[in-house]
Amino acid sequence: MEPIDKRADLLEKLVGKVDKLEGKLSWQKDRIARLVTTLDRVVDRLAKFEAQQKAIQTTQKAAERPKTPKTTADVQQVLDTIRYYCALAETTGQMIQIIAGGLALIIDAIQKGKNPFPNTSKGRAAAGDELDLTNLLQAADGLIRGLTATDSTNKESSPAESTEKRK
Repeated sequence: MEPIDKRADLLEKLVGKVDKLEGKLSWQKDRIARLVTTLDRVVDRLAKFEAQQKAIQTTQKAAERPKTPKTTADVQQVLDTIRYYCALAETTGQMIQIIAGGLALIIDAIQKGKNPFPNTSKGRAAAGDELDLTNLLQAADGLIRGLTATDSTNKESSPAESTEKRK
């Protein structure tokens, strides 16, 4: 019966080895589970760190952007600039109106050959059908005088000059 005993001993040794291997396998599974848990925590912390870094970068970029005028002096300077360009546009409009009116008088004087200013004494004297160049010159003179009068009365200083005057 020895061969049965040998076989039984051999089977007991195999069962012991399988138990040892199961124990090692179980221990390794627990160890791997702890490592995976630790790695998950590390990944979560890295994700939070990256989100904080992005938030910091976004804040820094926002801080580097040009700021809108916040002080009263900055707002006043912007308002002065707007006023300057509004006055410039108004003056330009007046000049265009004067030029258009003068050109209309010149064209009328050329077409009719009459004095565009009939109330003047020269207009009464030049009542003929021929072209009167003095009438044309008078209309051009009125146009030039209108431009120079408008230019000198509506002359505005630039926004930089008005800012310097306040200081």
